[in-house]
Amino acid sequence: MIICENLPANFDILYNEAMVKVESKCDTDQMRFVVHLPEGEKEIYLIADHLKNESWHEAYKGETPMAETLGKLIERYNNSL
Repeated sequence: MIICENLPANFDILYNEAMVKVESKCDTDQMRFVVHLPEGEKEIYLIADHLKNESWHEAYKGETPMAETLGKLIERYNNSL
């Protein structure tokens, strides 16, 4: 489980053998992250359903494999703190 307030505002994750910058946006009721990939920014959200099952969603696209991959890397970073 990610506690957004424990994350720094900016941090790096390893994605495709390169370090990429991530901005955590904890100013809303949803956990939102902007990942700065070489091909452009991806905004992802962690969403929980009524049973508290969590899934990663990409802004304007919904649940995507890219969001899941990036989200798991953010979770791994969070767990290392």
